[in-house]
Amino acid sequence: MKNKIKSILLAVFILSLLALVIFGGNKKPEETINETVIPTITLAPTSSKPRYSDETGAIYISPTEKEFDEIKAIKRIRDNSPIETDSFKVYFDYEDSVIAVEFKNKENGDNVSLFEEWKKDNGYKLIEDQYWKIKE
Repeated sequence: MKNKIKSILLAVFILSLLALVIFGGNKKPEETINETVIPTITLAPTSSKPRYSDETGAIYISPTEKEFDEIKAIKRIRDNSPIETDSFKVYFDYEDSVIAVEFKNKENGDNVSLFEEWKKDNGYKLIEDQYWKIKE
């Protein structure tokens, strides 16, 4: 009889715990207020004075449209290197950081004019001469 009472008490205790866990854990969460964050807009200075980085001291300079087009053209050559025709080969020389040109038939005097025409036709004429290097 004692074992039966203990079993009943144990069952009642376990059922009480289950009821407490199931029904006691359903509290409504406290209502939170959503705050709207308004972004801060910073306008670029209109002064013609150069702007300096606070961390490095470097001057912030934006390239002109011509310089930006030249940068894009150099990148296009780097991405497509090597570029070969019957008269010459163009590739980016990473060691010297220039665009290298190798003429295939050095006796042919038309190679230079063909190269200049190729530069013009492909939009590479805007790249300044300092970035081109004729390889021997």
